[in-house]
Amino acid sequence: VSDVDTISDIKDIRTSIVRSTKTTYQEIMANAKQGDIFTITPFDMTELAAINTTAQPGATPATTATVAQNYKVYSIPVEIPQDPNLVDGDYQLLLEISDTAGHMSTQVLPIHIGKAATGDVNGDGKINMLDVILAYQIANGKITPTQSQIEAANLDGKGNITMLDVVLLFNKVNNK
Repeated sequence: VSDVDTISDIKDIRTSIVRSTKTTYQEIMANAKQGDIFTITPFDMTELAAINTTAQPGATPATTATVAQNYKVYSIPVEIPQDPNLVDGDYQLLLEISDTAGHMSTQVLPIHIGKAATGDVNGDGKINMLDVILAYQIANGKITPTQSQIEAANLDGKGNITMLDVVLLFNKVNNK
């Protein structure tokens, strides 16, 4: 959002979660059906002054030609509601922020609700060779895993994904 020099420039913050494989706000909104989007408790703008603000150094204001060197980072607490329709799985957190100048910024952040099944690295609800291949790619640094992939592929419980985890998962898939 541009023109947010102080907390008071923020007009509205809205958050919601949606179960979707889409990664952009436009794709998610174009494909969402009734009941897919869960609205999180609206952010209380009176609590805005209590948000932790970290100023970043710099003196150049944002323009259309340059990236702003003077910006602030705001930590916004988000509480996910208890809802029986929110089953364990991967979701997208939609963050919409509007400022007093009428600008709106949208962000899509992947989140996981619940605990991933040990071995279900790709999150499709099954444990099979696709998970072994994905764990192998993670162990070899070919892809950067999500937190839920790390939790699912960490069969030895040591926190990082190694070839031992790949072998353990392979044996699990092959019932050895």
